[in-house]
Amino acid sequence: MLVLRDLIGEEKLNRVLRKLVDDYGHRDEFTLQSSAFLAELCRVTWEHYHSLIGDWFKRIITYDLSIKGATYRKLGHGQFVVSMAIDASRKQILESGQELAVSIDEPISVGIFMQHPAQISNDQEIIYLQPHRITDNDTIITIVVSELPAYVAVDPFGTRNDENLINNISKLTEEE
Repeated sequence: MLVLRDLIGEEKLNRVLRKLVDDYGHRDEFTLQSSAFLAELCRVTWEHYHSLIGDWFKRIITYDLSIKGATYRKLGHGQFVVSMAIDASRKQILESGQELAVSIDEPISVGIFMQHPAQISNDQEIIYLQPHRITDNDTIITIVVSELPAYVAVDPFGTRNDENLINNISKLTEEE
């Protein structure tokens, strides 16, 4: 559900769930099927993402997301430029167990933090957290922030089915 919230927004996701409860909640028998849920999701989602939602619910999709390198550089006026190299790939697991590489084209959250994301206790420790459209296996993202950064992460809160979440987070090093 977190990945859906990130994709379509919390308000739209709540609207989908509310509509399903309104349509099916009063019935004596449980008749809601996943196809109705998916149809309602697609009704409120940009057409570009319909196949992505289908992948998430109709196939076994795994991710391999990682930060390959991350640096920051001081700018004037208390700003910092953060650069990170992201490696991103998706695989479909077939019924036979075989892994099939599939293209990636989706928004994935990228974060910049004052401390390790696992130690965050409030939103004030999050310097930056926004989805970025990832379309290539190798992506460079550069962001200017106004607070001293310590860590970067791709999918920092584990919304994707990624076997190795440890390499999604990297401590920043200062450029020399």
